[in-house]
Amino acid sequence: MATEFFSEIDVQVAYSPLTLTYGIAAETAVGTMQMYDMSSGEYVPDWTVAHPVLRPWLDVQDPDGFIPSGTKTYANPRWTAIEDGKERAITASDKDYSIILSGDDAGVLAVKRNASPGKPLTLRFEGEYADTRTGEVRRVVMSHTLVCEGVAALPQLTIDQPETVWYYPLRADSNELTVNAELKIGDTEVDAANRIFVWERLRDTGAWTEVGSTLADYDITVSADGTQAKVRLDLMGQRLDLRVRARYDAYGNPSGVALNAGSPSAAFSAIRRLMPGRVTVTGPGRILPSMRYVEYEAHMSDGKGIIPDAGSLFAFSWYTAKGMADGSVTYGSPVATGQKARIPVSAFSSDFGGKVQVGVSDLGWLKALTVDGAYLTVDGKILVVK
Repeated sequence: MATEFFSEIDVQVAYSPLTLTYGIAAETAVGTMQMYDMSSGEYVPDWTVAHPVLRPWLDVQDPDGFIPSGTKTYANPRWTAIEDGKERAITASDKDYSIILSGDDAGVLAVKRNASPGKPLTLRFEGEYADTRTGEVRRVVMSHTLVCEGVAALPQLTIDQPETVWYYPLRADSNELTVNAELKIGDTEVDAANRIFVWERLRDTGAWTEVGSTLADYDITVSADGTQAKVRLDLMGQRLDLRVRARYDAYGNPSGVALNAGSPSAAFSAIRRLMPGRVTVTGPGRILPSMRYVEYEAHMSDGKGIIPDAGSLFAFSWYTAKGMADGSVTYGSPVATGQKARIPVSAFSSDFGGKVQVGVSDLGWLKALTVDGAYLTVDGKILVVK
């Protein structure tokens, strides 16, 4: 019997690698970019009404021709929404999206929500394709970003005072001025969490600096929330230039915003002004030799009549001159001060009488007391005088 010998060798089919080409197509005319109008609160286009539709596509090419080349469908399609660094898996029950999980349209996603202004919405797709020749599963990962571009309106800052406020100390109903600031976008007030008001005054150096940065700002008080400033007009001096600017951030971080020339702002000037007045003197025009003193009083008046408490606003200095034979008079140094004067009769000539004159000057505004450049305080409050 003949002996038979056998030998064997493993034979495998060497398939050429498949070539996969893939991408995401936006199928609808609404596109994947929108605008948000902050004045009206409207999105254009509004994706809750007209939905962007994203279709992940896959093209497979087999160089060996074992698998028909062309468009293929994904298995196990999944989408993830990524916004502000946070990921959220999209499910079939998600109210913000509509996803097809099987069939020829597997992986198609409709977006039924609007993006947040300034915060890109990234949608990441993951899908699989099985190589039927080898059983290898190829995984595809890609993403598409939806953007809400900017705003159509900028915040506007307003105050409830005109550009120039005239302060008439003679007839002022109040020595305090309250200024309220408001930041709006269109007709909607900006939420307090999104803005910080900064009040600044114009210094003698020509620079604007923040109120409260020096003790010299004792004439201005800013409320805790920054929406209001109260100005003591009788302390401000001849003029005060005050402005308010806003740090604004639509996403709730206004403290991280630097003020610049483009920051929302509003300003006004308060100016102290004394209207022209008239001085009249009352008192005896004839005196008796037996008198030792004679009393006079000065009255200030304007178009509305006698000014009450004029002595708190004006300094009165009294002068006398003895009458001369030739009718000439010469006034010397003040003999009395104050709105009322008690003048000795000896200031007049017993033969020719004399004259009484009163000079009036503005006392000015209340000023802080200082010693060697330091403010004097009592119980933490600055002392002020005229």
